[in-house]
Amino acid sequence: MVLKSKLSSGSVADKYPVTFDDGKTIIFISDKSKEPETRQWYEQRVANRFKKYVKKPKK
Repeated sequence: MVLKSKLSSGSVADKYPVTFDDGKTIIFISDKSKEPETRQWYEQRVANRFKKYVKKPKK
């Protein structure tokens, strides 16, 4: 469920909410058909979030 205060803004009025993390994260998209692509993008982003901070093993 998306709060009415989030939908009242002019910038997201004609967009579709895609929720992640049990509603903690909401991404608004303009094309409903891109929802699977957006979900895949978000999952990859979360999986790679700390990848650059991991130390490489010494040889």
